[in-house]
Amino acid sequence: MMKKMICLLALLLVVQAAHADSIISVEYTIYKNGTADIISTSVTEGAMSMPDSTSEEYKLRVLDFEGKKIFDKNMLVMFNIPEVGETNESYGQLKLPFEPSATKVQFLHNGTKIADIDLTQYICNKNGACAGYENKMNCPTDCEEKGLSFWIYVIALLVVLLVLWLVFRWYQNRQASGQSKTDKWKNIYNS
Repeated sequence: MMKKMICLLALLLVVQAAHADSIISVEYTIYKNGTADIISTSVTEGAMSMPDSTSEEYKLRVLDFEGKKIFDKNMLVMFNIPEVGETNESYGQLKLPFEPSATKVQFLHNGTKIADIDLTQYICNKNGACAGYENKMNCPTDCEEKGLSFWIYVIALLVVLLVLWLVFRWYQNRQASGQSKTDKWKNIYNS
């Protein structure tokens, strides 16, 4: 019984580890004068972490390729840190849920944009192959539909079918001519 429980627990841990969420990780500094610096941004696998705030003074907004809001999040920004005192800057790190249609992250102070991040540079590598997090919305250069490629596949399929049909007909003719020779030898032998 104990072995079964350990195996089940191990299986659950492996499945959970294999199913990590895609996240947008952002490190930033917000200054008291109403500006902000983005220190680093990446799209990776991991767990989300977004400390919430009841204050609506600072917000984070994620937008899609059409500029429509995917979600807003109140941000916890502190300029008075216990045991440190008053500061002019507030450092933070957020791990946001990744949305394939997301193209921008904006930092807002009282509704005014103070910084934004263009996510397409972290998602779209412009290598001609539509892979990873890329899709038609966030990486049209790699994921554009190529009408010609569809017809190439159709023509290739038709050529393969024609070759198979020709081989089949050749085999049938060969068999038919081989049987008639066999029948001819049988007639000679039986006479």
